Amino acid sequence: MRFLKFTLLLSIVLFSAFTCEKEDQPTSTFIMPYDVQYGLEKGGIEKFLDEYKMTASAANNYEDVVFSKLPTPIDASQSIRTVYTANDMLKTKMIKSNGVNYKVYYIQFREGAGDGPEQQNPVVVDSVLVNYRGMLLNKKSNYSNDKSFEENQTFDSKLLNPVWFVLKGTNSLIEGWQKIFPLFKPGGYTVNPSNNQFTYNDFGAGVMFLPSGLGYYATPLSTIPAYSPLIFTFSLKRINHVDNDFDHIDTRYEDIDGDGSYYDDDTDGDGIANYFDIDDDGDGKLTSYELKIPTGGYYSFENAPDCSGNTTDPMRKRKYLDKNCQ
Repeated sequence: MRFLKFTLLLSIVLFSAFTCEKEDQPTSTFIMPYDVQYGLEKGGIEKFLDEYKMTASAANNYEDVVFSKLPTPIDASQSIRTVYTANDMLKTKMIKSNGVNYKVYYIQFREGAGDGPEQQNPVVVDSVLVNYRGMLLNKKSNYSNDKSFEENQTFDSKLLNPVWFVLKGTNSLIEGWQKIFPLFKPGGYTVNPSNNQFTYNDFGAGVMFLPSGLGYYATPLSTIPAYSPLIFTFSLKRINHVDNDFDHIDTRYEDIDGDGSYYDDDTDGDGIANYFDIDDDGDGKLTSYELKIPTGGYYSFENAPDCSGNTTDPMRKRKYLDKNCQ
């Protein structure tokens, strides 16, 4: 399943447009305010952490996660919160979205051992290769009478074969994925030349507990009711650094002001963000041309020189961003 939201919203709009009542009376659909809905869900997520236990083994690379409800009276020492706080695996991240400060709980079994150029933490413009399993936190969402959804029911699973996703782009993933995956790294891999089979090791693995405001919110899917908090177990196998404009500067490095947004960085003020601009400084020379090495190849972002040829000063203005450098 692709975690796409805009297609679902468009489908609902089109469906509504062609299913008016005979009298063509105006209708409206109530959508719960984000802050109110989060208030309804936050306690349930925390209750889950206090009333369930979780098992996963390092021997299986933490891809065998099992949740079990603790019997009453609850032994708090066995709860997810207690066990995974003690081993420093239960973490939180504050995410502001739609005017709400969400406190997102996640488990980091392993951050990932990646330390090479293609094994860094991904950013939202990168592609990620992941295995995952998605589950419902609750039996049914608020405002839903459908009792067919069992607690912790799996609604999607790609545990056997990993899948590539672009974290944020034309077909964006849910916001929870965009914000949690950058906290992990991939590991290493080997390829069997006889069958082209990949074997992965030391990759990032974890669990995220998402309020509906960072998932699908009021948009129901066939297997996910509206306003459903979600659980994802996942592993990050590989990442691919995207170069949207093919100028030899990965998009991850085109966030000049470092604010996490790639849409507001426009060095030459021509209305085209750097990550889609083939001439970043507007000097009439292609960025890729300015990155050419005289002896062959191209400078990377890390070693791109300034106008004087300096390649080591971290505060230098790289020449492909300096229109006065001729």
